[in-house]
Amino acid sequence: MLEKTENMIWLMDFYQAMLTEKQYEALKLYYEENLTLNEIGAEMGISRQAVHDLVQRSGNILSELEDKLGLVAKFRANQDRVAEMIKLVEQGVQPPEKEKLLAHLQALQ
Repeated sequence: MLEKTENMIWLMDFYQAMLTEKQYEALKLYYEENLTLNEIGAEMGISRQAVHDLVQRSGNILSELEDKLGLVAKFRANQDRVAEMIKLVEQGVQPPEKEKLLAHLQALQ
């Protein structure tokens, strides 16, 4: 469940502009604030079932966007590459180039 929550938060960060304010609010309350469906319903003035449907539909929208665009996957892959480059540089490049290269790589992170 933690992995799904983390993934959804990444999707929200990248694609929130593609959601309505109500969709984003429901997802934020559910995934970031960890509120129950009942609590969200009370806060938003809608039923528990309406919250459930809203969270499901909104999550599906984000997942479909990621399937089509892959922005989160590309970003995370780049982060992994940068971390690997930093590790390699720390192990092999000699000063002063090492410090310069490390500074550039860390700025990308």
